Amino acid sequence: SKLGGQRSTCSYRGAVDIFGRPHGYGHWMDDHFNGEILTGWWEHGLPVGPFRSREYGTGYAFSKCMLGYVIANDDPIHRPAFFTTQDQDPRVGVAGVECSISGGFFSHLPKAE
Repeated sequence: SKLGGQRSTCSYRGAVDIFGRPHGYGHWMDDHFNGEILTGWWEHGLPVGPFRSREYGTGYAFSKCMLGYVIANDDPIHRPAFFTTQDQDPRVGVAGVECSISGGFFSHLPKAE
């Protein structure tokens, strides 16, 4: 592609879905100065993590990891109790967390989904 008079190349190697979008494990590269090199897990064209990435021109690096969590207390936060009631089953889930790991600071990170 050509943006602002500067040529760049985008490529992807890895698994794809039936529409040809990145899906599964793969490697994306965009060699524009503000492009990104990303290796990790994709879902229907979107990077979902875990992954590692860096900006092509600056070298700033990012990482997204998956964190498991358990919420085992169902008592209201405004009602302190020495013993919890545990009337409901614990809730469990997985959250993806992306953060800057080197280079410039990005105010929108860390970001949890």
